[in-house]
Amino acid sequence: MIAFLGALGLGLIAAGLSACSDETVPLADHIKLPKLKDSTEFDSIAKETDVDDTADLSQHERTELAGDASKGTLYFLRQLHNAPGLSERRQQFIGLYQYRILQFLEEKKIKHVFAEAMTEKLTGAEAGRQMKDAYGAKWDEIFSQYAGELSPTPSDKWKTFAFYLGADALYGLRNPDVVLHPVASVSENQLIVRLIKEGAPKSRRFVYDMRESWATRELLDYINQHPGEDVVLIYGVVHSFCDDFQKAGSDIQIKGIWWEPKSAGIRSYYRLNENELPASCISSVQ
Repeated sequence: MIAFLGALGLGLIAAGLSACSDETVPLADHIKLPKLKDSTEFDSIAKETDVDDTADLSQHERTELAGDASKGTLYFLRQLHNAPGLSERRQQFIGLYQYRILQFLEEKKIKHVFAEAMTEKLTGAEAGRQMKDAYGAKWDEIFSQYAGELSPTPSDKWKTFAFYLGADALYGLRNPDVVLHPVASVSENQLIVRLIKEGAPKSRRFVYDMRESWATRELLDYINQHPGEDVVLIYGVVHSFCDDFQKAGSDIQIKGIWWEPKSAGIRSYYRLNENELPASCISSVQ
C-alpha cells in the first residue's frame, strides 16, 4: 500500500479499500506513500470522453523498437490509471483495464517491474508487510478476496479494487518475489509534483520528455547489468520510449502492449497512431 497509492492521497485509498470490503478500513495518518502524488494530472487521457467504456477490452501488441530479442525484451504496458474526478462508470472501465494488465503480468511472470508512479524499490513481500502494518489483520481479510485465481470476467468489486490499487501493486502483493522498481529519483519526483502545483510548464511534451528520459535511465541501469532478461514497464498510454532507447544506443527489443474496447476501433483515443511517434521510431512499428 505504502509503495503504490500516492496518486490521490490517503483519503482516496481509504475510500477505495472501504469500497472493496464490508466496512470502513482505518488508515494510520502517519503513513507515507512513496507513489508520486498528483502525477495523474499530466495524463489527461483518463478523463471523461465519448469513448465506449462499457465494452470488454481486447489486447493489442506491436514492436516499437525491433532491437535484438536475445538481449532481452522490454514489455511496455501502456496503462490507463486512476485520476481525480472520474465517474463511477469510468472508474470501472479503468479498473478493468488495470485488471487486464494484471492478467498479462500473471501470465508472463516477469520478476522485475518498473512502474510509473513508484518512488522506491521494494519486493512484493515488503509491500505485503507494509500493508499489514497499515491495516493489521483486516488487510488479510480484504486481500484474501483478491489473492486467488483470476477470472476471465472480473466482478465490479474486483474492478474497483484494481482501479484504486493498480496492476503494479496487485501483482507485487500477489507475488512476494516480484521486485517493483521506481522510474525516477525522489528529487525528480518532487520536481514533477512542484511543477504540477505551480501550474507546470506550458509544454506538456517537455514534461513527458523529461519523465521518459528518467525512466529510460532507470531501465537501462538495470538492463545493462542483466543482459538477456525480460522486464516490464508500466507507464501511461500517451508516452513513447523508443527514441530515448535509440539515443542511448540500446538494442533491446521493445514491445508495446495496450487494450482497447472490443466494440470500437479507437486507436486515436489512445494516441497510438504512427504519426504520434518520434520519426526515428516509425520504421520500428509493426
